[in-house]
Amino acid sequence: MRKHLTDPEWESQQDREADLALRRLVGGDASDEMHRAAGRQFERVQAQLRRGEETPPRGAASARTFRLIPLVAAVLILVGGWFFFVYSPKLTWAEVRSTFRQVPFFSASIYITRDPAKPSEHVELWMARDGRLRLHQGGRVFLANKGKLLGVWDAASKKRIDITVLTELQRRDLHMDEALALVDLFADMNAFSIDALLAHFCGRQTISPPLPNAEPSVSRGIEAFDVTNDANPEWMRVWVLKEAGLPVRFRWWDPRDGECSEMLFDYMREQPAEAFDPDALAAAMLARPAHKNPLYALLLEPGGQLLTPEDLFEANGYHMPEVIEAGRTGDGIVWIKSGKSENRTPQGVTFYGFGRINDDLGQEYLRHSMTHQTGENVGIECFIPLDYRDGYRKPSRYELTCWSQPEIRTVAGDVVGSVTLTEWKEETPPPAPLGAGPQDQAAVKAVITEWVCRENWEHVDRLLATIPGEAQDNAMALYREETRLDKWSLMGRDDEVLALAKSLHEILTQVSQADALQHPKVVEEYVKQLVKRNQLEQAQRVLAPYRDVFQTAEDMTTASRIFLELIRQCRDALLDQQKIDALFGFSAWSLPRVQDYFKMFPQSGITVESDPRYDPWRAYVRDVAKRYEGHTLPQAVDFPNVTPFDTDKPACDVSLPGVDGYRIAPLRGTWETLAQSLARARDVDPDLARVTPGLQGTRVEGLAVFPESVGYKAALTAFCARNGVRVEERSVSRSVWVARYDGRPLPCWRYVRPLTAEELGSEPVCRVGGRTMTARSVLDYFAMAINQGNPGEKVVIVDETGLPSVPGENQSWGSICLSYSNAFGTGDVATQKAKDWFRDNFGITFSREVRPFSALTLSPNS
Repeated sequence: MRKHLTDPEWESQQDREADLALRRLVGGDASDEMHRAAGRQFERVQAQLRRGEETPPRGAASARTFRLIPLVAAVLILVGGWFFFVYSPKLTWAEVRSTFRQVPFFSASIYITRDPAKPSEHVELWMARDGRLRLHQGGRVFLANKGKLLGVWDAASKKRIDITVLTELQRRDLHMDEALALVDLFADMNAFSIDALLAHFCGRQTISPPLPNAEPSVSRGIEAFDVTNDANPEWMRVWVLKEAGLPVRFRWWDPRDGECSEMLFDYMREQPAEAFDPDALAAAMLARPAHKNPLYALLLEPGGQLLTPEDLFEANGYHMPEVIEAGRTGDGIVWIKSGKSENRTPQGVTFYGFGRINDDLGQEYLRHSMTHQTGENVGIECFIPLDYRDGYRKPSRYELTCWSQPEIRTVAGDVVGSVTLTEWKEETPPPAPLGAGPQDQAAVKAVITEWVCRENWEHVDRLLATIPGEAQDNAMALYREETRLDKWSLMGRDDEVLALAKSLHEILTQVSQADALQHPKVVEEYVKQLVKRNQLEQAQRVLAPYRDVFQTAEDMTTASRIFLELIRQCRDALLDQQKIDALFGFSAWSLPRVQDYFKMFPQSGITVESDPRYDPWRAYVRDVAKRYEGHTLPQAVDFPNVTPFDTDKPACDVSLPGVDGYRIAPLRGTWETLAQSLARARDVDPDLARVTPGLQGTRVEGLAVFPESVGYKAALTAFCARNGVRVEERSVSRSVWVARYDGRPLPCWRYVRPLTAEELGSEPVCRVGGRTMTARSVLDYFAMAINQGNPGEKVVIVDETGLPSVPGENQSWGSICLSYSNAFGTGDVATQKAKDWFRDNFGITFSREVRPFSALTLSPNS
């Protein structure tokens, strides 16, 4: 009869057998210490056995095998560990299946190689046992719950993809098949199923039960199982943590063509609920810049490490740089060498050093250069006094301010802190790598550029007067004359601009035509003045040497930029397509980069006089004008009875050819569109123009000829009366946004950086630029962007900033502009970013108020 495990006689026999086996294994040569170690190990294992059950543990074939386990353990201590893999208990696949089904949450990285000649496709997934699933593939986020797809978002555009409108072929082209298949797979799983995963990657074919494979199990804590398929030579290997009973990796392989898949598991803490919420994900992606990887919005790093810029800032915050040494050159340039130079904003933007400096005499400084030694986290920055060469006084104290926007002067940014500097090295250049720092010529140019941007011509003139020489003799003298050209252009002094541009162009072309293109302002201003004076033949001669360069110039080159600017100037001068092409000597207008350029800047839109699409309308208008030859012109509004103009072709209000002081306008469309046109003519918000049911949807068509003194408003009103329609104007109240300005000095318009697609959360719906970006026009473009695609009540912005819309005496357009370019988008994130942009740059804020407005109604006469 079988002995009980705790029988004393059995234990004594076991001791003798163990001692004999050990002595035979070590040959009697083991040290006393080794014997004692073996004895301790034996006692530990024996104690474990006494606590165990009578039945041998899993994987043991007999009681004798079970009795040998202490011996094996002892030998493992003495002579090595390879016996462990032969005699240790084996993990069964049923245990792996059961353990995996019980985990509350897991994530996995999947690498799929369909074509060995191409990179692997990477898929990441996170799943909770309650059915919530998040999957990343190809820069897209898929969210699902219990197998129901909740939505797909693209990380680049931050927009939701409407997958319901995609065909099967389109889904395949977008590489969505694997992601959608995984969503379907987990929809069929009532609980986590490792078998379902294996079947998915093995093509859902019948597979044999996983069999242990000791060969790849090189680690004591890892068990390997092989899965084969009777239908084909594909196979799969699964690595499982022996102690936990959980798979950590599997690999599927097809030996016929090398197609394979890898899956790495991670049983981390559960991700926050917001990471699986469609609304929370959409908002978080929009709020994060694209270059900061919105794909991982709301996810947490399982080991508690920092994952996002927000995490980094929350952990570290800002810190003050430490002044290592400072110095001042003989002409007042201050340099600062600082330790702990690098800082990061919550959005992940890096800035270095201090960024701002003030002195006890109230003088301003320009940060001219900054270098950062990453390994040592040391920065060196130089500041040039704006009174350089122009009344600079040496102060006795400086205040250094660490500021989060040192390169963007018009944004308030975050102030980290300030330190006072009272000691520095006199008459000393900055250390390497800046070396001697900005040389005199570079410092002069930097300061002049700043004063030009501020349009402070007194400072500019005094500094230019310090530059000696002739333009043809040295580069600084040429720079001086180019700066004067820029100044006179901004001031609108066209005669001086033409004379100087012609002179400088002749000097530059004496060297080479290519050298002239390195001075774009000269070429642009010279051609611009000739075109404005309609001296097109002379302009053509000036441009002829550049023909081949302009025609073949690649995007973003100096030649391409000059070419596009010249095209814009021609358009501003109302040259039509034929004249533009003749001017450049090739089909300039039809080039794709020209068309793309004007799509970006709609304020440079095609005019009636220059757009070939209006050719039919211009011919029609000339025919109508002939009817009035030899006849008395109307004193009020005339509606000539002529063949209607084709409604599919563009037309608009223009001057009547050959007749001074008269205009002709098409009147066509529905009564709703005419009501909006009349509202604009009467300074009524078009959104407050209505028609009664008796007129809704009715199309009308006509032509009006009228004196300019009468105006388009009277012409539309007369047209309504002629057709039996009554026009009523009444007062209503509506909510508006009132824009106000706090009176701060406006920044230089050239320095104001427009919002980017990353800041807006998507591509701008309205992007404009030019030297007429006054407060009124910028506010109008902002409202246009807000209202695009907005089905509700349109936003109306009332301009109470008091900022001028046209230049006054001794003013240029640049002096009253807010910026050179701006960009706005649609949506809550974009709108808030734009409000911040107005506030931080210009001190313009918005408040909602209810104001009285005029409303217009068109109805049939009773």
